[in-house]
Amino acid sequence: MKHLIRDLLVNSIWFSTVARRYASRHRQHGPLVRILCLHDVQDRDWFSNLVANIKSKYHIISPSDFHNRKFNPDKINILLTFDDGYQSWIDVVLPILDEHNIKVLFFISSGLLDIADDKVEVEKFMKQNLCIKPRQPLTWEGVDTLVASGHTIGGHTVNHKDLTTLSLADLSREINDDKTAFSTKLNIELSDFAYPFGTKRHFNDQVRQQAKTAGYSYIYSAIAGFVADTNTDIPRLLLENRQSISQVNKWIEGAYDVFCMLKS
Repeated sequence: MKHLIRDLLVNSIWFSTVARRYASRHRQHGPLVRILCLHDVQDRDWFSNLVANIKSKYHIISPSDFHNRKFNPDKINILLTFDDGYQSWIDVVLPILDEHNIKVLFFISSGLLDIADDKVEVEKFMKQNLCIKPRQPLTWEGVDTLVASGHTIGGHTVNHKDLTTLSLADLSREINDDKTAFSTKLNIELSDFAYPFGTKRHFNDQVRQQAKTAGYSYIYSAIAGFVADTNTDIPRLLLENRQSISQVNKWIEGAYDVFCMLKS
């Protein structure tokens, strides 16, 4: 019921043209850039339709394009990102990305990779740290496959904790040890970091500073919005599995941003 009411309000915002005026104001400051965030993707047909829709209506950019600000001034630029670490990225997501020659950004918690072969520990991690029902995790071999396919890996801490609840020492370990793990195991240096959970209450000045101190150049939240000219607390729009394509388009074009602003 809660989501039904939300979607009705988003539709009302969309049909009132408020969202289009909101997007037009942002366009005055430069090209529109929207970063989408997904997690576990198990529905192949839904994801295939989503990618085809985004590719036809908008301009898909790679992580490299985003870093170098190579944007299309006439369309909404879309960067796809994925959080946590799931086997579905190999089984479902990767073949579709390859089909469309799309490069994306995967934010991965290294602690989940370390226990991927231990079903009991994975179940505990997913229930306690990710707050989800258990499902098959990604492995270090899977990450290697993603990298070999040309995709970019980002840091997401070791254990996906609420970073605002940690001591400074634990916070530093969560961020730095995660970054070091990818450097040690796969010989890749990470420049992108996403806060676990990513809402306003899940990061603060101390968390932000620790990510910068660790050497991250781009730091992402999970707060809806068009991207502004900043490399910190970069907004991302969290999509829901099996969300209707028409609703996704309304969200991309600004209706959900306006809804969030009115609700806050």
